[in-house]
Amino acid sequence: MASFILDRPTGLDPDVALLIASLNDSTREWLENFESVPDDRMLWQPFAQGPSIAALMAHLIGAEDRWIRGIVFGEDAKEELDDILAYNMALDIDSYVFGEPPFKPFTEYLAQLRVRREVWVQRLVGLTPEQVFRSPRGNEFTLEWILAHLVQHDAYHGGQIVMLNELALRAS
Repeated sequence: MASFILDRPTGLDPDVALLIASLNDSTREWLENFESVPDDRMLWQPFAQGPSIAALMAHLIGAEDRWIRGIVFGEDAKEELDDILAYNMALDIDSYVFGEPPFKPFTEYLAQLRVRREVWVQRLVGLTPEQVFRSPRGNEFTLEWILAHLVQHDAYHGGQIVMLNELALRAS
């Protein structure tokens, strides 16, 4: 029998911990659809300039970084750009033109997502869901909204990753 119990991180506001546990569970859910992704599927695109698993993994990592480090903590990541963050900053996700992301094995992207998430989660200690943060454009977001958005974002793009993996498998 399976056990479905959210693993809430300790030391956080209970509502913040619930949202983080939900984010981690969302990732767990879509990862259950495959053990790993072969290297030849990482850059496969269903159409020219379309999404790839690598592009979506880079986007998940970059979006979490931008929301937490950029909006919540007001830090400018431009000085610390690695290839994943640089790709994500140049990406215009709304135009659905993905270009070519950095090639890395799936296990490396996944490790980056987990390590970076673990680091920023620890930085949320002492923050409350109602705290308001302002973007450079002047928009205001509560921490609760940001974390709920990241849960939705993870589920949305995680589902796309699952679908791309299956499409690439069937196309080969």
